[in-house]
Amino acid sequence: MDNKELKDVDEGLYSRQLYVYGAEAQRKMQQTNVLLVGLKGLGVEIAKNIILSGVRSVGILDPETVKISDLGSQFYLTPTDVGKPRAECAISQLKELNKYVNVHHVPVKAGCRLPYLDER
Repeated sequence: MDNKELKDVDEGLYSRQLYVYGAEAQRKMQQTNVLLVGLKGLGVEIAKNIILSGVRSVGILDPETVKISDLGSQFYLTPTDVGKPRAECAISQLKELNKYVNVHHVPVKAGCRLPYLDER
């Protein structure tokens, strides 16, 4: 791989991926936008890995509030977050993972139903 091939790819940050996938695949990942729905224990782990991979942006959609039970599985939450919106509580830590990725909260409009998120 020459430097011309790696234009706009941070070799230090993405060295493992460049070794496995190559520069062209990394550039394609950097053009990808991802919407992640749900930020419980598994969701936050997926968000972390997607952000570290170097995609263009990650939108986080989770209309639920933090519950005590979330504290055991979602590592970015604290007891002071209980009752607050889950996505909003974790977003600042997720943003710190990769300065090249636009991580943002996707708000849900009032009255919008998301039946696939209903746990009942």
